[in-house]
Amino acid sequence: MSHRRRSILIAESNRAMSQSLRNHLEGAGYSVFVAYDGEQAAILAARQRFDLIIADLELPAMTGAEFCRHVREDLRLTEIPIVVCCPEAMQSEADRLVFAHKVPRVFSKPLDPAAVVQFTNETVRNHASAV
Repeated sequence: MSHRRRSILIAESNRAMSQSLRNHLEGAGYSVFVAYDGEQAAILAARQRFDLIIADLELPAMTGAEFCRHVREDLRLTEIPIVVCCPEAMQSEADRLVFAHKVPRVFSKPLDPAAVVQFTNETVRNHASAV
């Protein structure tokens, strides 16, 4: 029996940060897709099944908060875990998303890619066993 390779969507406008996350996650065995704005992320989320979404709050075209709301309003996507990344100055906005949109974790920038990979491994494993 073959297993589907787990896939992650990164919604991050900073290309250096998104590439660093992509490299670390691919190194951990994930298939990674990157969107550089909220609208592109919403399109990708609707077209492909992801095991986890990592979203920056400071996305162009559709903010990270708007993107989270969009994902949670789509019944096909409601169970996908969303991790939010933000600068320390936006922590209070991110904390509101934890409750409003079932965001299990907020990472402050600058990100520690190894911590993101560790959390991704735990979350994807727990989510897969719960589904």
